[in-house]
Amino acid sequence: RVAIIEPDGTFTLIDIAAGEVALRVALPTPPARIEHLQVVPWEDRYLVFAGAPDAVHAAEDDAVDVQPLHELMLAGEAVPPLSGSLWAVARRGGGLLWPAAATIRRHCLHAAQPSGLPVLLFCRRMHEEERGHTLSLLVLDKRSGQAVLEEDGIRIPPDELAGCELVGSPQDHTIMVRDAAGRRLVTLLFTGEPLSQSEPFQAARAAPR
Repeated sequence: RVAIIEPDGTFTLIDIAAGEVALRVALPTPPARIEHLQVVPWEDRYLVFAGAPDAVHAAEDDAVDVQPLHELMLAGEAVPPLSGSLWAVARRGGGLLWPAAATIRRHCLHAAQPSGLPVLLFCRRMHEEERGHTLSLLVLDKRSGQAVLEEDGIRIPPDELAGCELVGSPQDHTIMVRDAAGRRLVTLLFTGEPLSQSEPFQAARAAPR
């Protein structure tokens, strides 16, 4: 299938084998600029992320260099840090499954994450004169769009490859985030309790912190 998004937010999914449109939906509040489109299938939905590198940087952004992680095992180019919107679209009927789009600022959707896990990982490496080199993680719940982890301060050596991976354990109901060297960064524990009623993640307008 081929996914297309138009500047007004019209999202179309074309079934190549059948030669027909499989899905078409108007996505509300699209970002002002769209240069990249990424679609992640998961269970009953498509997670649609559309955006572009920031057109206008705030003055405080100039002090923070944001780059993608080293994706050594992937084919093609690494996608640059993007600012944009993330929607959950039902595979059948194209209904919107979240009350609003999540918004992402200057982050990279991690291309090598396992597709079956219930979370979506965004990650980036940052450099500031005062703080040095850090690894930044943003983990969203695919069911609700809410953030289960937002961390910008994981220090990494300047000469070390910046990478991360997700490892899910159905037996323990956990998801572990590890760095490129296999060191555990954080473990998420899923309790089975009801989700909170907060809205999908909305990126802060300030510089990364």
